[in-house]
Amino acid sequence: MVSYMNIHYDVVGDILFLEDQAPNENQRSTEVAEAVIIRRHRHTDLIDSVEIQGLVARQTAGISLPPSIDVPRCTYDVEEDVLHVDFVERHEAQEAREVGEELLAEVNAESGVVEGFEVRNFLGRASTEEGIDVPFRLRPPVLSAATRAG
Repeated sequence: MVSYMNIHYDVVGDILFLEDQAPNENQRSTEVAEAVIIRRHRHTDLIDSVEIQGLVARQTAGISLPPSIDVPRCTYDVEEDVLHVDFVERHEAQEAREVGEELLAEVNAESGVVEGFEVRNFLGRASTEEGIDVPFRLRPPVLSAATRAG
């Protein structure tokens, strides 16, 4: 399976990074909500990375991140150590599919579009130097027919 996005968590800074591309000179940064920064490619305007500062502190304090058209909604379950990344609101037509070790995709059963995913054992895995490779981009992907059949 090809990996497109890397999730990394900076424990010291309490910063979650979702990156299709590492920061570079071809990007422009925008703060889309308090302490939520997106980096877009200057020429394509596609989101290359999202930086969410204070992720665990917000969740521990019960403060949720405001929804944004540009950025998937990220929530962290402190007790279960699970990161949820949702491209749309969760709904009954979604099916959970295992797509990697402790990685589930929430797939729209009708369209095959990945509408979110969850990373289990998040802090233990995402705080390493390698982070976690996820087989999705920051834009909702469509699973292939072969993947849907699985």
